[in-house]
Amino acid sequence: MPYRRNENSTLLTQFDRLQERLMAALQESSAEKTIATKAGRITYQEFYSKGVKPLIDEIDKVLAKHYKFTDEELDFIVNFDIKYRMGDEL
Repeated sequence: MPYRRNENSTLLTQFDRLQERLMAALQESSAEKTIATKAGRITYQEFYSKGVKPLIDEIDKVLAKHYKFTDEELDFIVNFDIKYRMGDEL
């Protein structure tokens, strides 16, 4: 995919705000876990991204503006995971 430097300050501001919101939402929906192994105890952070789908859709919309995607292309991206997760149920 070609990279195009973003010169649009409005889009840059939107990206910054969305990135901050996404990181905060992921942090809030995460949990610290500890497991015991032969090497000792390991503590890690587990992230649950299910609740951030609407925010990721917002990011996709801003990216679509940047890359000048059509509405059809944006719709494909936003609904891609649903299509393959739901399969024949749709």
